[in-house]
Amino acid sequence: MRVVGGCCGTTPEHLKAVVDAVSGIEPALREVKAVGAASSAYTSVPLDLEPKPLIVAEEMNTTTRVEHFRNLVRGRKYDDILALAKKLVNDGSRMLDLCCAIVGEDEKGYITSILERVATRVPAPILVDSTEADVVEEALKRIPGKAIINSINLEDGEKRTSKVLPMAKRYGAAVIALTIDEDGMALTADKKVAIAKRIYELATKKYGIRGADLIFDALTLPISTGQEEYRTAGMETLEAVKRIKRELPDVKTILGVSNISFGLDAYPRRVLNSVFMHEAVDNGLDMAIVNYTKIYPLYKIPQEEVELASKLIHRDASAGDPLQVYKAHFAGLKGKPQASTTARVETLSIEDKLKFAIINGEKSVGEGEHKQSLEQLLESALGEYSPLDIINTVLLDGMRTVGELFGARKMQLPSVLDSAGVMKQAVAYLEPKMEKSSGAQQKGTIVLATVKGDVHDIGKNLVDIILSNNGYKVVNLGIKQPGDSIIKAAGEYKADAIGISDFFAPKTSGKLDVLGLSLVTIGAKASVDTQRLFEGEEYTKYLYLHGLSVETAEALAEYHHRTMRHELGITGEDSPHIRDLFHQKYRGSRYSFGYPACPNLEDQTKLFALLHPEENVGVRLTTGFLLEPEQSTSAIVVHHPAAKYFVV
Repeated sequence: MRVVGGCCGTTPEHLKAVVDAVSGIEPALREVKAVGAASSAYTSVPLDLEPKPLIVAEEMNTTTRVEHFRNLVRGRKYDDILALAKKLVNDGSRMLDLCCAIVGEDEKGYITSILERVATRVPAPILVDSTEADVVEEALKRIPGKAIINSINLEDGEKRTSKVLPMAKRYGAAVIALTIDEDGMALTADKKVAIAKRIYELATKKYGIRGADLIFDALTLPISTGQEEYRTAGMETLEAVKRIKRELPDVKTILGVSNISFGLDAYPRRVLNSVFMHEAVDNGLDMAIVNYTKIYPLYKIPQEEVELASKLIHRDASAGDPLQVYKAHFAGLKGKPQASTTARVETLSIEDKLKFAIINGEKSVGEGEHKQSLEQLLESALGEYSPLDIINTVLLDGMRTVGELFGARKMQLPSVLDSAGVMKQAVAYLEPKMEKSSGAQQKGTIVLATVKGDVHDIGKNLVDIILSNNGYKVVNLGIKQPGDSIIKAAGEYKADAIGISDFFAPKTSGKLDVLGLSLVTIGAKASVDTQRLFEGEEYTKYLYLHGLSVETAEALAEYHHRTMRHELGITGEDSPHIRDLFHQKYRGSRYSFGYPACPNLEDQTKLFALLHPEENVGVRLTTGFLLEPEQSTSAIVVHHPAAKYFVV
């Protein structure tokens, strides 16, 4: 342990006791290891994310053959671009590659306009994909986080790197480096590795870039065109990825996967992309720029087609020219079902149909007249099994297979979540049909509660969501629970653990210097609506509404404070810039109870005695002197020009 402290409501006496207790203790030594990551305004994404690869969406690129994004950019359809970015994240992409280059057009104007709308509204970090250094810098200025520059190379020696690497250092960006030098694109593993080492030395020693912030692209070249020089491109790239990871252990690797299959028809292209990405991950690939919705998990591809793709990648000519064999196989499949997860499912037993639905994350199976919903399948199974037997034998066996596929990297996380969603729906359908004495197997029972006097339950409810979706029975008692009720519930439900959302209860001390007073609220409806959303398992809406309601109360407090300054005739000293007002660039200060300047929450009672908020705006005090509803805030308002925040 290195740091101890308090929370809102911690008193000076408590902190003094803490200091006295730990004053003779040496802080633990902290060894910091450089970790590669990128971040947005909302979240940090480690580059070493498991399961691999970390998916980077390729669809926001104007230089591809697909015209959709290029047309959106040219038409300045920024709302549609934002919607696309959000969709890509929802589909499983962890980062977004953004390229706005169109020959003869305003690339800088396009990318800055898009980032001004996307960068603060989408949780995924951004890859700035441009060959122009000035475009890269303007983009970096508009990204509130740690971006990734895509990319540098040595095609013109150090001309580009001398501009971009200092920029990466200044803005804290990570950098993708292509294995290209003055001789062009490296085709062999030896050449790729040699260029990677040259760039590594240049970036780390001359420009001070951390190895953890370097990502090497060993180049994916097409093995599908028949060009002789590219016949071994797949195996050379795989070998290069493996060696770069071994010989430069602190860097990461990335590939633009779909280049491997350029020119093939849609289905054989998806098969080759999927198999190549899987083999690249086995060789150490960390990140992939790809359209994730067009990548098949290997278990969904017929084994024969996986083997044909693997032979093409490794130039295995044991059965003839691997490219021609590959093309011939798929030419014979034209017009037939391809990699359809519902093909031939009607021949399966009811048990296997249910397992099939779980493993594939599908809420119906079969096609046409043979199509059956998940509920229809469960009803059929109920003719042979009890609800509990269906869960414990059939459904859990399907989830066990999902775990094995995930562990073998044959299934990615979004697919696992799809399977979990089907499992949850199936259990919810069967639960009302169980006898009261029976119940699905649980990992354990946990009682959650927010203690008496506290109305903050957002953290507790997040724990509820996570545990409930991972096989635990959760008894959520809600807010303002006294200790004896929590203990009683733990005994009643035979709980394996208790989770408590708590705060430090303060003691009354000191006197209050009363000046201006305020109390604002957005009312109790927000708490009612957030609880309704939580109970209805609409968790995303619950989190958004809770955050919006709390921040709205803070905004109302800011507005009311300005009104008070206006009535005092001192708004002339306000900064003209809105952003400055959030950094106290106005005369006076607003001090809220429970924070360092006014640590004693009991002093709320004095404010209540003067403002009577129970009758006026429907706000009451809990036994712990917190405001209820939670979306409320009170304060002492001081107008003296020297008033600033301080610690008592």
